[in-house]
Amino acid sequence: MRWSGSGDPAAAASDSARGEAPRAVRLSIRDRGEALSVRKVARGLGLRSPASVTYRLVNLQERGALVRDCRSWQTCRLTR
Repeated sequence: MRWSGSGDPAAAASDSARGEAPRAVRLSIRDRGEALSVRKVARGLGLRSPASVTYRLVNLQERGALVRDCRSWQTCRLTR
């Protein structure tokens, strides 16, 4: 992603990552049979903190778009 010079580059990266976290989970489940760890998703999206990914996953879970079978995020699956 390129920053165009207007607005906040961190906010632009955050907006991009918002849609990419579910995509990364979906691709991981398709390719590996399970989701990646939160740290691996964060690293793959270029985010500094796994908390950013966790926040997005919790948001998806609260909206019903993601379900966890256990405590670990690696057991999650997307419902939509």
